[in-house]
Amino acid sequence: MTKSTGGSEAAHLKQFMDFKQSTHTTFVSNSVGMALLHLSKIYFTPDAKELEAEFQKAKADKKAELTSDEKNKIEKKLEQVKLDTEYENCINDLVQIKKACVTKASALDTEINSDMKDDKKSDSEIRQYKEKLKQEKTALIQKAESINHIIKTTHEDIIQDWDQLTLYFPNTDTDSKEKYKATPLVFTLKKVLTLVWKALHDDKKFMQHYNGTADEKLRAAHADQEKRLESFYNTIDRIRVEGICHTGNRNDLVFTLNQTYDCIHCTKESFIE
Repeated sequence: MTKSTGGSEAAHLKQFMDFKQSTHTTFVSNSVGMALLHLSKIYFTPDAKELEAEFQKAKADKKAELTSDEKNKIEKKLEQVKLDTEYENCINDLVQIKKACVTKASALDTEINSDMKDDKKSDSEIRQYKEKLKQEKTALIQKAESINHIIKTTHEDIIQDWDQLTLYFPNTDTDSKEKYKATPLVFTLKKVLTLVWKALHDDKKFMQHYNGTADEKLRAAHADQEKRLESFYNTIDRIRVEGICHTGNRNDLVFTLNQTYDCIHCTKESFIE
């Protein structure tokens, strides 16, 4: 996996030209990073009134006007509070789903081990039925294990080379000759999982795929929420089985929203010869 480091615009362009094999990986990761920035602004941006209240409180404590850096620190603190709250909500949801899977798997196990002689089924029908129950039980156990695994990954230490991206934005520094400024950003698995889980449940962001009135579109988007979540569960199962790295985890989780969530269009297919 290529390292995302800071540096000049020219240096990165040269890297793209000299190492074409890693160029696609960089583009994919950067497009995923832009998607995560978009989601962060939607779900973690502090409420304007709350932010202003914190500014006024800090100003009163300081007895002077706040600097830009001081305001940025306050805003970052409120964003972190939002992240922590939504992360706990996400984990609580996933834990409840995991418990439901385990409970249902246990009930299926009981049924599988019963003789079913009172069901008036032939031995062949009973065997087929039990085989179906075994498959359902296996799927539920795998789902529970995958949920447990993805939760554990959010507690892993940050790995700078995998969790950090360098994105480029217009440079507002008039003294700089560089047109774009390199901005290192860290996207922890805790943040990525929380954002994706929040987005998958935001039915309004999927309404553009349906016809009818606004209410009809929203109902249709909500009806398909289970399909979106099934894609998520398949993704975290693959992450568990294949032992994907942090970068791969981040990309795969965001790809569950690709081309479906409003304004999420990540680069995925290779376009470099």
